[in-house]
Amino acid sequence: MTAMDMTSRSHPMRLDEQYFQTVQAGLKRTEIRVADPKRLQVKVGDRIEFTCMSTGETVAVTVTRLARYASFDALYEAEDASAVNPRLPAADQIAGLRELYPPEKEALGVLAIGIALTGSTRKQR
Repeated sequence: MTAMDMTSRSHPMRLDEQYFQTVQAGLKRTEIRVADPKRLQVKVGDRIEFTCMSTGETVAVTVTRLARYASFDALYEAEDASAVNPRLPAADQIAGLRELYPPEKEALGVLAIGIALTGSTRKQR
């Protein structure tokens, strides 16, 4: 076991089906979350297990990078919107994030979490 194996952790996260499918297909390379205490525990090399909220399927990814920003606007000025959602322009993505997260959550800061598909997917039983 390497030093990275001993320090990396797994983090469960839920996703709507449309976003889950883009992760599963390897199209989504950046996950956006608010910088709450739970998400600030995520480190490069950790594993995230995404669960599809509608089907219960899971897919595992490895965290490849982390970047913290003051707001969704600042994040999208620096990040490639197509890596977050290849199906929507940045303005629509920001609007969707603001529907999901109230201003006090965005005020915590936001994280761009680089992800790489590990290849392990499980169907709901």
